[in-house]
Formats: sequence, C-alpha cells, structure tokens
Amino acid sequence: MSIDPSPILTERPPAPGAGSPAVPGLDAARRLASTHYENFHVLSRFVPAGLRDDFAAVYAFCRGADDIADDAPPTDEGRAQALAELARWHALVEEAHASARDERDAPPDDPIFGPLAETMRRRALDAAPFHDLLDAFEQDQRVTRYETWEQVLDYCARSANPVGRIVLAMIDSVAPLPSGGRGALSERDAMLRMSDAVCTALQLANFWQDVRRDLDERDRVYLPSVETGLDAQTLRRWKDTPDDASARVAYIRAMRPLVRRTREMFAQGEALPRMIPDADLSRVVRLFIAGGERTLDKIERIGCATLWSRPSLTKAEKAGILLRTRLAPGTTSNGNGEPVFVRVALEKCASVTRREARNFYYGLRLTPGRRRSALYAVYAWMRDADDDADEDDRAVPTREVAMARIERRRSRLRALVERDCLESAHASWVGLAWAMREFPVDAGDLFGLLEGLEEDANHAGYESRDGLERYCERVASTVGRVCVAIWGTVPGADAKGVREKATSRGVAFQLSNILRDIRRDFLAGRVYVPREDLARHGLSAQALAEWSKPDGCAALVRDLAAWARREFEASEGLEAMIDPACAPSMRAMTEIYSGVLGMLEREPMLAACEPRASLPAWRKVAIMLHARGGRA
Repeated sequence: MSIDPSPILTERPPAPGAGSPAVPGLDAARRLASTHYENFHVLSRFVPAGLRDDFAAVYAFCRGADDIADDAPPTDEGRAQALAELARWHALVEEAHASARDERDAPPDDPIFGPLAETMRRRALDAAPFHDLLDAFEQDQRVTRYETWEQVLDYCARSANPVGRIVLAMIDSVAPLPSGGRGALSERDAMLRMSDAVCTALQLANFWQDVRRDLDERDRVYLPSVETGLDAQTLRRWKDTPDDASARVAYIRAMRPLVRRTREMFAQGEALPRMIPDADLSRVVRLFIAGGERTLDKIERIGCATLWSRPSLTKAEKAGILLRTRLAPGTTSNGNGEPVFVRVALEKCASVTRREARNFYYGLRLTPGRRRSALYAVYAWMRDADDDADEDDRAVPTREVAMARIERRRSRLRALVERDCLESAHASWVGLAWAMREFPVDAGDLFGLLEGLEEDANHAGYESRDGLERYCERVASTVGRVCVAIWGTVPGADAKGVREKATSRGVAFQLSNILRDIRRDFLAGRVYVPREDLARHGLSAQALAEWSKPDGCAALVRDLAAWARREFEASEGLEAMIDPACAPSMRAMTEIYSGVLGMLEREPMLAACEPRASLPAWRKVAIMLHARGGRA
C-alpha cells in the first residue's frame, strides 16, 4: 500500500502545465491524476501551472506501481506475478533515468515512463526514490505482518517518504529551498526530515483507516503486533463481532496510542510549509498535512474503532480544509537569526516544559533569554526519553518495546554527537541539537540518562543504597549537570567541585521524588526503596505502599528523607558557583523540592497517599519571586 496523499477535493479539474512538450502518455497521466478513485486530485490549483504535468507524471508512476502491488491476489501465484512486473518497472526506471541524463537515445516507449523520463530530465530527479517505492511494493508481496513500530516505520521509509522527497526536489527546481545552517541544523536536511515525518504520518493514517480492508482484500496487517497485542487471527475473529464489548475495548486501547503517535509525527512537519518560499507550493504541503490530520480526527471521532467502521471525509470537510489552507499564511522569514524550524521547535519545547515540569518550570523560567530556551529544549528531550521507559498511553510499555525505544534514541543521539546529524524532526531533537551547539552540554550525561532509563525498563529494584544512588545520579544528577553547563559558572569556579555539588543536588531531588511516589510506583510495578532498608524496618514493599505498619513505614520514610537532606547539605554553595544571572533558577528549584521533602518529613504518611505531596501553585510562585529577589 502506498501513501494516500491527504484527501482534499479541488474546485475544478486543473489546467495542464503551461508550455509542456507533447510527451506520449502525458494526457493519460493528467486524466489519472484528476479522475482516479482516490479523492485527492494531485493537480491542485495551488500547484503552479509549470509543475502540474510533472506532478501528474510522478503520480501516474506511484499510482500504477501501487496498483500492481495492491491488485495482486494474495496468493503465491498472484504475488509472483506482481514481483515480476515490479522487477520490470525497476528496469524501466533505469531506462527513464538514463534518457533524462541523455545516456539513452529515447525515453521508454511506455505511457507512464515516457512522461516520467521527461520529468526526471526537467527537474533533475534522481532514480533512487523511485526504486525505493518499488522496493516497498515488493516488500508488500513478501511481508504481510509487522511486529514492532520500528518495522512499520522502516516500511514507511520506502513506501511513503520517497514521495515527499520527490515533491521537494520538484519544488526546489522552481523555487529554491532554504540552504542555511549546517550539520544537524541544516535547513535543507531539516526539511527532508520533516517531509519524511509527514509522509510517514500520512501512510500510518492510511493504515489505521484501512485495517479491515487491508486484512480482507490483501491479507496484510500493518498494526505492530508486539506493541498492540493484536495479530491477524485475532482481528479476523473480532471483525464480524462489532457488539463484542471486550473486543472493542481491547482494539481501541491498542489503536489510540498509535493514532496519538501518528499525530505527533504530523506535528514534526509543522514548520515545513513555512519554509517553502513559493506561497502556492507552501499551501500544497499544508493540504497534505491538514488532510492527514483531519483523517486522524475522523478516526478518533469513531473512537478509533476502525476494524468495524472506515472513516472518510465528506465533501464539505474537504472544502473546509481547502478554504482554510487558502487563507493560511505563506512562508515565514527567519527571525532572531534562527531558522524557522528551530524557532518552532523551541516554542514547542517551552510548551512541553510549561505543561509537564510542575516543579522545574518555576525555576527554569527565571533563567534569562537563550539559556532558558536551551533548558526547555533539554527538558523536553529528557521528558520524551523518560516516556520511552515509563508507562504512558502511547503503547504497551513491555520490556521489549521500552528497550527498542531507548536503543533507537541512543542511536539518534550518537548520530547527533558523532556525525552532527539530526535523524528526527521531532521538536525535542531539534531543540537538543540547538542547545548542544549553543552551550557546552556533555553528551556523556545524556547517554548516562539513557542507561538509567534502561534500568527502569529492566526494573528489578535495588538491594542497597549504593545501587539506588547510582540510579539517581544517572536519571537526575545528569539533569543538574546539564543545567549548570547551560547556566555557566562564575570565573574561577572549581569545575570538579561544581560537578560534585550538582550531582548531590540531583540525588536529593530524585530521592524526594521517590519518597513522594512510593505508592504510585508500587502500583506501576516498581519499587525504588532498597531491600536492605525495607528489611531493616521489617517491611515489605506492599506493606509500605499500603501503610499497613504505620510505625515502621514512618520510620523508613524519615530515614530515607534524612539521606535526601544530607545530599541537599552536601550541595550547599552550588548557587554561589553559578552565573549570578542564573542562580535564582537553581535557588527556586531547590526550595521547591526541599519544601516537598519537608512535607514528607513532617507527615511521612503522604508517601502512601494520593494526590501525591506537592506544594500549592501559590507557594511555588512565591518561591520563584523570592528567588528572583535574592539575585545577586
């Protein structure tokens, strides 16, 4: 199954490209692009007349190859015939490309590849994306089941992403794309990453929309079985029982995280239209994104129960999308010296921090200017990393799934650090790349955080405080050390001493969190309190979480709180080592966490209560204002 571009209806059939040569097969390509059963007319009126024939030629190729793959009967004979025809198309792509480079006297005598050869010549298109698409269609004949999210994304990288790259190449031929930045923050590379994210999201939206059709007509299941717990046999059993409540609940629980993750991929492409210099072509890209997002809206409107009902857009909805796209602003120039995609990413990171960092945010907002943006970016990246290991509503966090996510993140981080290469357009990755370029962030701390998250994914508890302390240093002290690197230190500050104090402060913060979340963590299957501490107080983890032995439980909480308090004391003087302009940030965060710890010291039972111990918002604001007033 190939990408189904966003389902938008144009107002009338488009005119052919102005001044196009008489290429055999081009009229058929135009008709196909305007009348095929799909409800997206590729030749949107937003496409400049000079590009419409090229869009038609590319569409005819994509549509024809997709039909070969999808129309083949799901039998050994049908798949063998499809593979043979796709192999023939690989050869025709090479012939068309050779013709485009004047290495062949004439283009292929074929109604699809004749026009495609002319488009390749006129737009200097490479053959690789076309071969990638054919590879994906061949995979459809050989692979009909997927176990992991990563396997599905790998398929989309060939079945969908090449379309976006071809489109960008054609746009670049008439309206040169931005070429600023370098390495991980190269504008062109970022546009390719954003295009990949959007195209993958479009493909995924198509998958979630067509679960039943793919199963019935093609014997294919694109739902990742490890993450959803669903397989073909289960889906076949459920699809004819729409009134089976247990089946519907299980299916919807599996689908909702996939839809959410797909929406996040669309969000990665938010800046893409704003970076395309031609206003009409910018709106074409907006159509793709808006149509895909609207499809997800429709899927969610039916409760994600797509096994029993296929959502589709009405003509009125398509017209509404078209109108909104027409009224949308065009391109956006760079501001403050930062590329558009960086500014958009930093804005998103700030939004994540405001929403998620209930304690950190009050301190981070005291940091001035660009350093604050860098801290927001690092926080957003760490928040996403934490979600890789922690249970959330995006996917079933089995050990295998969590480890796969963390390893994928480690690979991307390694690419960023070692090759200055950004492999994801996600806002947190763009923000992190910018922060690491602007400030001396130690990548070793980030890799250390991932090691701590692996401990969470393989959680087996801790025998002693030594093990717990190492964990706290990985997942929390790293945050403190990164913050200090961004804040900067006063002249003459002892680097080793700063790092040691930041490490102690991080341990104190994390121990406070652990004490606050004893019951919540236990219910999630995690116990951070060392077994030797439980045994010393005659407790089990369950007894502590349920507070069934009040005296022993209170004594244990106070014992661990005393440890946290000693770590706070060991870190005293850290604020004096930090750049005075940023010291209020650390001062505010410390006072907030110390305040939470004080609540637990006074009333240990809060460790086993919901809602968990937290300072009221007014108190945090007061702390923030006091910290600001205490700035040197």
